[in-house]
Amino acid sequence: MSQDLYLRCHIEAPKYTKYQNVFIIGKDGYSPDTIESIYFKTKGDVLVVYGYETTLQELVFQDDITTDENYARNEAAFTEIEFDDQIWEEAIGTRGYDPDYEEITGKIAIEDSDLGICCGDISKIRDILLECKENEGLNKRKIRNLTMLISSHGECPDGKSLRMILSALGVEIKEEKCSVSSK
Repeated sequence: MSQDLYLRCHIEAPKYTKYQNVFIIGKDGYSPDTIESIYFKTKGDVLVVYGYETTLQELVFQDDITTDENYARNEAAFTEIEFDDQIWEEAIGTRGYDPDYEEITGKIAIEDSDLGICCGDISKIRDILLECKENEGLNKRKIRNLTMLISSHGECPDGKSLRMILSALGVEIKEEKCSVSSK
């Protein structure tokens, strides 16, 4: 025998509605799309928007959606950069390599890279920079996320190769308080 379960909670109002025409900002630019479903998740006693399903994608996060085409175009603007593997390795290291075997493998472990190993923010910075390496650049939104993560970290990541990459992306680190700006 089953029992009915009644749940009382608050539902966060979604920013976008079903069947609304929007623009999705992605790593390859932006594209027009239409919202088909809204996904919620629980946060305490509140249902909050988790993401959206569109006609073109199964899951899109709210930060990647806008109704303003000019904003989408601006956020999707891509900054191309290209460095050789040695520069990238010095800057962010290579995951899975033991620093005790650097002489044998020739690979730089992440803890010996310019970025080093420290906390979740550094890990997120490394993930964005790995994406930058793979795509040979980043869009404006990712550069802004990178800038915010570096600014909020407190201790300035340092090293010649890392600074070369950040400078090419338009991210400038000012030593005194680890203040960061992007062009």
